[in-house]
Amino acid sequence: VEHHSNINMSLDQIKTFGVTAEDKIVWFASVAFDASISEIMMSLYSGATLCIPREEEQKDKDQFISFLQETKSTIVTFPPSYLELLSKEDLKSLKTIITAGESANPIKAKEIVENGINYYNAYGPTEYSVCTSIFKLNPNHSYSSVPIGVPLSNTRVYILADDLRVVPVGLSATSYVGGQ
Repeated sequence: VEHHSNINMSLDQIKTFGVTAEDKIVWFASVAFDASISEIMMSLYSGATLCIPREEEQKDKDQFISFLQETKSTIVTFPPSYLELLSKEDLKSLKTIITAGESANPIKAKEIVENGINYYNAYGPTEYSVCTSIFKLNPNHSYSSVPIGVPLSNTRVYILADDLRVVPVGLSATSYVGGQ
């Protein structure tokens, strides 16, 4: 992954998520996982504060909730399975939740946006600088599944059949990514 790819991703995320220097971004992902790059760089490039929980705080739901409250965290990226453990009351201090790494639960996502929190679903293979596309949930829409969204700036995503022809919207096929 080239440096300019990371910059492209981070600047697009900052713009899309509305990150400012006043935000407090949680470094939730392990340093061994590519999502940590997104969290760290989004914070560094925007001037936001990076809030780093201890491992035991992440593993214990109650300690993690206390961490969110004590740090006044505003933005966090969760795997959807971890988000399932948390109630809307646990998340009330956040302004933005991003899910990535596995399929998002549309019922949980709708609960979050109805609670006034921005909810984004991010998708992307590691080889393409962590994140390729982002989808923002609309509170006035019912989703049967949460889409992977639209490509980041300077990025193209194609959904192609086995013969590499573009498939119509709604059909299953393989995604191909190009750009930065």
